[in-house]
Amino acid sequence: MGILNVTAKAAIPIICGFSLAAFAAFAPVDGPGSAKAASYNCAKSDLTDTEVTICDSPRLSAMDSKMVDLYYHELRGAQPAFVSEQHKAQEEWLKGRNACGTDKACLTEAYSRRINELEKFN
Repeated sequence: MGILNVTAKAAIPIICGFSLAAFAAFAPVDGPGSAKAASYNCAKSDLTDTEVTICDSPRLSAMDSKMVDLYYHELRGAQPAFVSEQHKAQEEWLKGRNACGTDKACLTEAYSRRINELEKFN
């Protein structure tokens, strides 16, 4: 999704195909089977194995929520070029995260690295 000729504030709600309002309602879950976890709806039937693993783990779900909060905080008020650059970085990070599959240690490390990266901007 390209971000051209819009302000960063207008672009934020569509970064990574998610609406900002959707992220505000998500909170860590207490266990498997919860309808909401992380930054997406865990009740969806088309989740990847990686997403199911995150939904089923309170720790990973909380890390995902923290990462999303930091990501959007970083983009608030940013210039469109910076927003576009960070959108690309997030897409690359998601590819790496998804390469972890169901390996919780790998996922935890991926989230820890991304959270540390994002905390440098906040």
